[in-house]
Amino acid sequence: MKILKSMLIMLGAFGFVLQVSSCKKEETPEPEPEPTPAPAPPASTPAPANPTPTPSDAKGVLVAIKTISSVTVPVVGTVVKQEIGLPTAFFYDTPNTFLDAGVVKCNNSDLTKQTNNTYIYSITTSNPTGIDYSSGVDWSVGGNTTNNIPSFTYSPNMGYPTLDSIAGNISTVTKANGVTIAATNTITNADSVIFGVYGPSGNAMVTKPGNTSSYTFSASELSSLGSGFGYIQIAAYKIKNNTFSGKKYYFINEAVFTKSVSIN
Repeated sequence: MKILKSMLIMLGAFGFVLQVSSCKKEETPEPEPEPTPAPAPPASTPAPANPTPTPSDAKGVLVAIKTISSVTVPVVGTVVKQEIGLPTAFFYDTPNTFLDAGVVKCNNSDLTKQTNNTYIYSITTSNPTGIDYSSGVDWSVGGNTTNNIPSFTYSPNMGYPTLDSIAGNISTVTKANGVTIAATNTITNADSVIFGVYGPSGNAMVTKPGNTSSYTFSASELSSLGSGFGYIQIAAYKIKNNTFSGKKYYFINEAVFTKSVSIN
């Protein structure tokens, strides 16, 4: 009996030690490794708007924009040029305070008035290439007597600048090296050409005479762009004005090619 009693005491003591040991492990768990943070995504730049010249004496600007891009056909791999007609218009007495001008049409297609009273044409699945300018550009403005905007129709009859694409298959812009943006063709029938580089933190833009087909941005001109995804762009345009009811309105035919790039 004494031996049995001693064994029971020893087993009880051993169980107590195990229990204490178990409690200590629960109180001091092994630290979990800290997760490695995911790398931050490159800074991105919103797609640039098509540049719209605004002469100081204008009471309205109507722009027949033709956006040009290179599209790779799936499977086949052939690169084709795609053009989309996107007219826009805006009217004002005070710059940046836009006015309702009634129904505005380009080539007999209605433009949609936005909440800020600017007008744009929205492409649809049934018309993915927008307005066709191959037979010219015809504008129609319904007018608004409250805003002293007359009703008028006008056909500028000035054709389009010859802009094809951006040369060199540029995919990366290294700010420290500068960059040359050039059209693949000689630009003709343009009054002015705008060259632009758009980055996450800033833009670099210059306007040159209409016979200019390339421009080299220096490192200093690109210094404020930031790093990440961006765009390069060429916009060539013709411009003409006409006066209706004593107010001068400008009509612009513009061809724009925009390409996404990486900026570092």
